[in-house]
Amino acid sequence: GALRSAGARQDLNDAIDDFFELAAAELDLDPSVHFFDQQRLAFSEVVEAGDALVLETEDPSPARLTPLVYQVLEIDYLDTSKQQARGPDRNEIRRGKEFDVYGRPAAFWIYDRHPLDLQGGPASPFSRRVEAEQVLHLFWKLRPTQTAGISWFAPVVKHLANLGGYVGAELSSARAQSCWAV
Repeated sequence: GALRSAGARQDLNDAIDDFFELAAAELDLDPSVHFFDQQRLAFSEVVEAGDALVLETEDPSPARLTPLVYQVLEIDYLDTSKQQARGPDRNEIRRGKEFDVYGRPAAFWIYDRHPLDLQGGPASPFSRRVEAEQVLHLFWKLRPTQTAGISWFAPVVKHLANLGGYVGAELSSARAQSCWAV
């Protein structure tokens, strides 16, 4: 009844917009990254690397509107060394992604730090199991059984390599011809 009036609906819409603006400004673990920047980061990572991970976590800081935060991670954070065959009481793990008996993602094995991070000393060789409900694995799925993405640049890389070889051969040929001309 009360929300049927145009004024009440407008008040509710305004309140939702205000809440979203406040929440969007602090949805990332890093306060300098806005919600829209998160989307751009995730999309550019999918284009460049083929995959991106978005980790759902908490920041209990009392200054926050909500403790819920998301962190965009490069696919390098996935511990692809984790492999395990399915057993009677264990899930299959393929390249850091754990699958239940039905082939659905059950968990991801994720490093706490980037494996190539040299700032804090050698990267930890240990990864932790994170339930699939806490991870968004973003990639462009092209086949029903596909479990990982592929860079959008992959189809052109071979052509670019061939072009580089062609340009090199043309330059060598031009150098040789200029020597004969002298």
